[in-house]
Amino acid sequence: MTEKEEKKLRKIVDNYKWKSSHVVDLEKVVEYCNFVADNYESPDLQHIISGVFKYAIISYIKSFTPSKRTPLTMKYIADLPGEPIKVHEYYKKFRDQSIAHFEGIYDTAQLGIEHNEDNGEEQLIVLNLWKHLEDKKYVIQLRDIAQHIMNKLNNELLQEHAKILQIVKTYPDLFMQGEMGCRFNERNEIIDLE
Repeated sequence: MTEKEEKKLRKIVDNYKWKSSHVVDLEKVVEYCNFVADNYESPDLQHIISGVFKYAIISYIKSFTPSKRTPLTMKYIADLPGEPIKVHEYYKKFRDQSIAHFEGIYDTAQLGIEHNEDNGEEQLIVLNLWKHLEDKKYVIQLRDIAQHIMNKLNNELLQEHAKILQIVKTYPDLFMQGEMGCRFNERNEIIDLE
């Protein structure tokens, strides 16, 4: 195997690894959003629902954040109907300002005046800024975006998997021993990526 071929394979394996890790994070987003949607009307679970949805947002934005793995780009959501980039930016801003750099109730609340129609009085109220939880559609929206990205990533992973298998067929002794950060079974199927 030439150095050029080895570099090519390393790149394919690295892409496979980082895309696989994004799929894991996005599976969490879908699972957590499903939990929130299924339990949305349960008054006893509101604090849990709020926490689970926060984690869904964190997991979603994590896939677009530079780290050891290559972050996702807007190409994964650009073809969605509506304004997916604005929706993404909304969740990113919310994560950055209200979760990641949370300063307590003071910074995440607004004051408002509510008119009590029964007695005609006005009263001061504190409004929570969790507006996206005021309507279940925002939970469904985040879930659908994550599912869309997962579908795209899984299609790309299938294509890359075939490329790796083609190289393994050419150099079976080298790759059956776990070289390059992946292991294959006797049918040349990836069994894990290290």
